[in-house]
Amino acid sequence: MVSWRKSDLSVEIYYLRPNGWDHVQTVDNYDDMTQEERTMRKLKITVILCLILFMSIAPLNTYALSSPSALTNSSGLNDGSIEAGERISGEDRYETAAAIARAGWDTARYAIIASGESFPDALCAASLAKQHNAPILLTPKNTLAKATEEILLAKGVKEVMIIGGPGVISENVIKSIEDLGIDAARIAGINRYETSLKVAQAMGDFKEAVIASGQHFQDVLSIASIAAKKGMPILFTPQDSISSDLKNLLEQKVENTYVLGSDDAISDAVYRQLPSPRRFTGSDWYELNVAIVEAFAPELDMSLCFVAAGSSYPDTLAGSALAATYGSPVVLVGSPLKEVTSSFLQENSTHIQKIVAFGGTSALADNLLDTIAVKAGVADNAKGNAIGNEIGSQSRELAVSNLKATSVSAKQIYLAWDNNSEASLYTVYRAAAADGRYMELATAFSPYYIDTSLNPGTTYYYKVKAHTKSESGPYSKIVSGTTPPVSENLSQPQNVAVSVADAHQANISWDAVSHAGYYDVYRAASANGAFARIATVEHPYYQDADLTSGMSYYYRIQAVAASSVSPYSAVVQAGGDMDPGSSSSAGAGSATGTISDTNTLGTPGGFEVIFLETGEVYLGWNKVDNATYYTIYKSASKTGPYSILGTVVNTHYYDDNLLSKTAYYYKIQACNETSKGSQTEAKYVITK
Repeated sequence: MVSWRKSDLSVEIYYLRPNGWDHVQTVDNYDDMTQEERTMRKLKITVILCLILFMSIAPLNTYALSSPSALTNSSGLNDGSIEAGERISGEDRYETAAAIARAGWDTARYAIIASGESFPDALCAASLAKQHNAPILLTPKNTLAKATEEILLAKGVKEVMIIGGPGVISENVIKSIEDLGIDAARIAGINRYETSLKVAQAMGDFKEAVIASGQHFQDVLSIASIAAKKGMPILFTPQDSISSDLKNLLEQKVENTYVLGSDDAISDAVYRQLPSPRRFTGSDWYELNVAIVEAFAPELDMSLCFVAAGSSYPDTLAGSALAATYGSPVVLVGSPLKEVTSSFLQENSTHIQKIVAFGGTSALADNLLDTIAVKAGVADNAKGNAIGNEIGSQSRELAVSNLKATSVSAKQIYLAWDNNSEASLYTVYRAAAADGRYMELATAFSPYYIDTSLNPGTTYYYKVKAHTKSESGPYSKIVSGTTPPVSENLSQPQNVAVSVADAHQANISWDAVSHAGYYDVYRAASANGAFARIATVEHPYYQDADLTSGMSYYYRIQAVAASSVSPYSAVVQAGGDMDPGSSSSAGAGSATGTISDTNTLGTPGGFEVIFLETGEVYLGWNKVDNATYYTIYKSASKTGPYSILGTVVNTHYYDDNLLSKTAYYYKIQACNETSKGSQTEAKYVITK
């Protein structure tokens, strides 16, 4: 209902909501207006009334929520209706993030923009967003998402903070933002560890912090909204080391730390160096999520619970900023609903009044949302019990049998099991101890999997679960595999040299190591920093084309064979004060030149990329004369950056490391021991 009253000085407009009258507009000096001014004012009033009418009938995800009551006090709550489970969603991850911003902010001076394609840099953004009362929006690497552009303008954003370097969000996106009249600044490091550190530094003062490996987004998203509410940065560190920069930051600012994951995520050696640490663990993502929410429940508004699919980081990342503004948790859910999550919802049903999901039905199906609402006590229990019993059932016929783990190199373990004719796919889990926390490692469409990039001389534990489209089987028995220890048979790579080709590329070379099968290339932001593996190559050189102008980079090399690895090489530096064409080296007698392709090999012809019904991508190409192997490159964008997916000696490859409804681009390059040919033109598929 709308009412207005005319006084001698003004016309005041009110809107009657279910909980009382809201003042909407004051029209000043009505009697003193000219006829033309009165006409324009009537037009403005008409527009306002139309907006009021629209808001009175619009669904949740179409207008801003001015307060938590907009969610928690809506009609249909605990009245026997299953409409108590609602969702905020869009056609894709970019529109969903925009819809979340629309639901949570009337206006916003600031906005955070993160990559919708690469999660490591983006994960630490929630706390910075809360500090600036900013929504988190997403964009692809090279083009500002249309939905993001529209919401920036609609909310009146004046300043944007970009999280991540040009490798995940290009300068072209920044230019597009600035063309809208919005200031844009980038917060980035050379890897996830340094980026999280820079975000924390941008936050200023804090007394508590979250420490995580950053290898699995589910760990971080479980605590993101809570960390944001409490003003805690989320800091990443490798499992077994902590950089001097991070250690100094913690010593200067932090009194308490919350550590995510067991010692296979953050080792005890690192844990002992942290200020007053408290560790959160769970047997999987969902158990960890519940453990975190339960620990902080007394500080949270449990009357409103947000839920999101554990397999979809973009929706949860954007939603964490909204959840933080309400001081409410984000509960990660799987399909079917995990027992630990179901129990948590039931145990807290006396507190929960509203369930709101982030993401569309492809991420979190309607029947799953109905079940969640039932478990939380905000829907029809009779219907919910039937749904829950149906979804909760597991078929004994989906059991995985005869699982075996075989070490095939110092860094690889081969897993195989009997094929189950009922299964459409398998999930592989890994832990550092038989009774440790098992992390979801991979999805396999065949009854085997090769676990790569392992540590030598280390025992790993595995279990596997089979799935159909609607059911999941029980876990297999647990098996273990041990990689061979470091052997002195491989010598340390010598004469490592690096030359700066231009502001964005460095060329690294080293002497070949006898009996080495391949080489791992590591990079860090400082000589004593956290080194991250950036490439695996079968030849003694590498071109790093993902650099930021003006920054220094440090490299080291490790040779790898079937049963051993070499000691790390000496560290070499690129960047800083080095000019294009200059070089630095480590090792006696080194002579450095720019690494370049000899192009004596041809480009593979007949290159085709096909998405198969099994959910894999098939790549095939013609043989190239004199090529002894082929390097496969993959990217989420046509213009890159491309990472090495693998090297093969045959002329085909199957890629099963995929997300649904995502475009992937591939290139092939023919190589031998002394040269490599030109890469093919990129070809792409869009997964279903």
